[in-house]
Amino acid sequence: MNFWNRINNRWTKEELAPWSSLYKTLYLLFPVVIYYIAGDAVEILIWALLNNVLKNDAAISFFTANQATVRAVIYALGLVAGILILQRSARNEILYEGHDEPIKAISVRDACILVVISLCASIGLNYVFDLTGLNKLSNSFNEINSAQFGVAFYFGLIIYGIFSPLAEEIIFRGILYNRMKRIFPLTLSMFVSSLLFGVFHGNLVQGIYGTLMGLLIVWSYEHFKNFSAPLIVHSVANVSVFILGNTLWK
Repeated sequence: MNFWNRINNRWTKEELAPWSSLYKTLYLLFPVVIYYIAGDAVEILIWALLNNVLKNDAAISFFTANQATVRAVIYALGLVAGILILQRSARNEILYEGHDEPIKAISVRDACILVVISLCASIGLNYVFDLTGLNKLSNSFNEINSAQFGVAFYFGLIIYGIFSPLAEEIIFRGILYNRMKRIFPLTLSMFVSSLLFGVFHGNLVQGIYGTLMGLLIVWSYEHFKNFSAPLIVHSVANVSVFILGNTLWK
């Protein structure tokens, strides 16, 4: 079996046990690396094409007026590219029919509870960060915030409420966390996958926020045994912060 097939297949805990530490590490992290490389490659390609298009005053004027939105759309296209490449791994992990427990549907009541919990956690953490001045410790965080809040409102809702949560949940909970559970103890898998989720956000503030929210998200996945749960928590958190950033905090 070639390397690509070996990395994309879903291996049981017993099958993974004799693997070397190197292969286990590759099995866990290779999809995450591929996701980011593919996304970055697509973004670079699109920007290269745009450089050939933005040669007249009308195009330059449009880009200048809508720069944040254009950047967000290109970012979303990068997310889609990363997920498309890893769709086999994602399908094998998330839709696996041999779960130890049957997949339970998320009831309306449970969905409402998840929405409330996510709203309280995301808004509460942002309030604490703002109150303590933690959000001022990272220039890159403030730059990212400014860029996100500059995105056209409805584009932002779609990108940060649908595309971003779906892509990140597929990678960090759908693939990474599900694989970690078959290699490490459950508690360690929850913590490490959440920590990596925070680290991959690229700055201190989002790293702390991502790790804490990651713990909540992975708890929801483990508690409800349904991939819809982390999607709801992540999407609501993103949308609530985006809306507040465009109203109260902008």
